[in-house]
Amino acid sequence: MKIKITNGELVNTMIPSLTELIMMKTPLKVNYAANKTLNICNSERVPIDKTRKDIFEGLCNMDKDGKPKIEKDEYCFADPAIKQEAINKVMELFAIETEIEMHTVPIELIDQIEGKTGGTWINYLIGKFFVEPEIKQPLEIVEKP
Repeated sequence: MKIKITNGELVNTMIPSLTELIMMKTPLKVNYAANKTLNICNSERVPIDKTRKDIFEGLCNMDKDGKPKIEKDEYCFADPAIKQEAINKVMELFAIETEIEMHTVPIELIDQIEGKTGGTWINYLIGKFFVEPEIKQPLEIVEKP
């Protein structure tokens, strides 16, 4: 099943949610589908991370060797306006929608996950990863006499 999500949702919610799910004791079908989906998500993340790095390194200060100047794990900028420009560009990158192929499992398998805490990750994955089974045949409508 393909779903559309933003790059920000992919990086900040989908990947951490699937990672947390994989660390739990789950039925084999859930673990397999979560790992397949996580691999797809991680491959989609590579160009996002590269673009984000390019944005920051294109606007930050450089040291004498021409490398990005970083202090306390943060890029250094000439002034706050340039830093804000970089942040705005990253926010624009995170707002771009992408389509992800989800390897889904039936929603009733949630009950078989040991140690689930009902955290926000499980609520996030319902409807995206855990889905209702598809109706294979149309329902038969019976009219009452």
